[in-house]
Amino acid sequence: MIQQRTHYIEQMIDDMQRYLMSDTLFWPIRGSNYRGTLGGILLRRAFLSMDFLQMSEEQRHHWDNLNDMLSTLLKTNAALAEIKMLRELTARHDMWATYVSLGVEAHPHFLDEIAAQARSRTCAQLVREYLVDLQDSITMDFQRLDLIFMSNSRSSHFLWNDQYQDHFPAINFPWLYREPILKSPDPYRQTLREGSDS
Repeated sequence: MIQQRTHYIEQMIDDMQRYLMSDTLFWPIRGSNYRGTLGGILLRRAFLSMDFLQMSEEQRHHWDNLNDMLSTLLKTNAALAEIKMLRELTARHDMWATYVSLGVEAHPHFLDEIAAQARSRTCAQLVREYLVDLQDSITMDFQRLDLIFMSNSRSSHFLWNDQYQDHFPAINFPWLYREPILKSPDPYRQTLREGSDS
């Protein structure tokens, strides 16, 4: 996993200028089936910072250099990076809204898609935390959607490896500590998107 995460960030660093200038949001990663985003970078950077003690000395040195390069690129291209992050936040909001609606409708896919959707929701949260001064309707609507998700899930063990748990506390990442459940759909419930500005 360390090698895969490092490869993802390496490729995104190499392509960063083209990525930020392009209209593409989910960027093809060479030598991988993944598609890169800035939120995906932030997630892998968090994982790699926690994987540090498991790295060889060579891997640590390489990761330190990559992390410095990444920080420099994001700072020197701050305006373009913010535009891209806002687009990603909107896209991941829409994906989360679609997923949460499956729970409202008691659709079986609500149970199947939690791993991918929780990962995407975490990327959105990391982007939101990176954009510390952001106050917008999408942030508020994420909170509304999270409450609906909570009402259609139950408390569970941490979704990922326990070694990452301290970095993703339940107060900030509650979806990583929930198991989706199917309830009977409520025909009188308002649609999820009603009142949303997105």
